[in-house]
Parts: sequence; structure tokens; C-alpha cells
Amino acid sequence: MEFKIAKIGILAFLIVLLSCNSSENKYEDYNEGDFYEVQGIITKTINSPKLFDSPRSRTVFYNYHLDLGEPLVGKEENIDLVLNTGDPIVVLVHKDNIKISFFGRHGIIDDRLKMEVR
Repeated sequence: MEFKIAKIGILAFLIVLLSCNSSENKYEDYNEGDFYEVQGIITKTINSPKLFDSPRSRTVFYNYHLDLGEPLVGKEENIDLVLNTGDPIVVLVHKDNIKISFFGRHGIIDDRLKMEVR
């Protein structure tokens, strides 16, 4: 009987543990005005391993603040866009902490850069 109660307790603990949200903040947790845009570039994409996710759902790794000696690295999960390594992106960077960043959109910020890429 005690073994059965212990199994139920462990199972309940695992369910609670798995259902808790991760401690990582999402863009929605902030105000839109807390961010500024910088140029970034996709460095790696990994397709979602989850069976029922969209075939386009992927984790994207990117570099941003390319003007620094060593660019910063960011990661965004569950992006439902077709993106490739080397694609230019716009990264949203928190004004108070440059290590907080989010994928903004595909593209180039500066029109002068658009001319140089072509």
C-alpha cells in the first residue's frame, strides 16, 4: 500500500514539474519600448524534433551586435519560418541588458546595406 502511494506521489510530482513553464522570459513579458533593433545573422537552424510540430518549426541561433569585437549570440525557439544559415535578420535587443534579445524579423535594417548585398 505504501509503495502504491509513493508511486502516485512521484507521478504527481513529475506532472507538476513538467507542466511548469520555463523561467526564460518571452518577448511578451516586456514592453515593446524596452527594445531597439540591431542587425543580426542566422548562424544555425535546427528543425523541431517534436512529432506534431510544423515541419517549418525550428530553433534558430543568431549573432547580433555585429559591430562588437565578438558578436553576441542569441537563440529563439519555435520559429515557424523558413530561415537558412547566413540569412540577415533584425534582432530586438533590450535597452538595459544587451544579453536579452529576440528574433524580430527576416531582413536588413540599413538601406545602404541592402545596396551592398546586391
